[in-house]
Formats: sequence, C-alpha cells, structure tokens
Amino acid sequence: MAVDLTSIVLGLVAGALPCLGWALHLQRRHAARYNEQALLQERLGSAQLAQAG
Repeated sequence: MAVDLTSIVLGLVAGALPCLGWALHLQRRHAARYNEQALLQERLGSAQLAQAG
C-alpha cells in the first residue's frame, strides 16, 4: 500500500487548524478574564482608599 505524503500532510494540517482556532479562542477568553479581574481589583483598591481617607 503506497502512502501519499502530500495527503498525509494535508490531512494533518486540516486537523490542526480547528485545534489552533480553539486554542486562540481560549487564549483570548483567558486574557479578557484576566483583564477584567485586574480592573475589578483596581476598583476595589480605589474604593477602599476612598473609604479610609
């Protein structure tokens, strides 16, 4: 049975593209949550300073 290297490479690339898109989506979602958490921490710090001062 002959193995066509081009078909194998194309199949691997076609399978890897959805995984890459999913990984990028997760990374963007994680960055958004991290930024939101940082903003909330900053707001909390400002509110605590306003109450103390």
